Amino acid sequence: KEQKMNIREYLDMTGLSPAQFSSLTGVCQQSIYLYLNGKITPRVWTAKKIEKETKGKVTVKDLIPDYEAP
Repeated sequence: KEQKMNIREYLDMTGLSPAQFSSLTGVCQQSIYLYLNGKITPRVWTAKKIEKETKGKVTVKDLIPDYEAP
């Protein structure tokens, strides 16, 4: 079974700041903070960008638990 990881855990593991993660993923800083605080869930295309940039450590399913791939 795959280990789930959220953005905060990824930042802790890598030592990246939210601002650095924003630059890496191309997702605006405000959105990163909203995801970190559980205020909003990213859209699928954003979650896919995050999954790609984290090399699969944070997956779409981690970010959007009820996501079903088409």
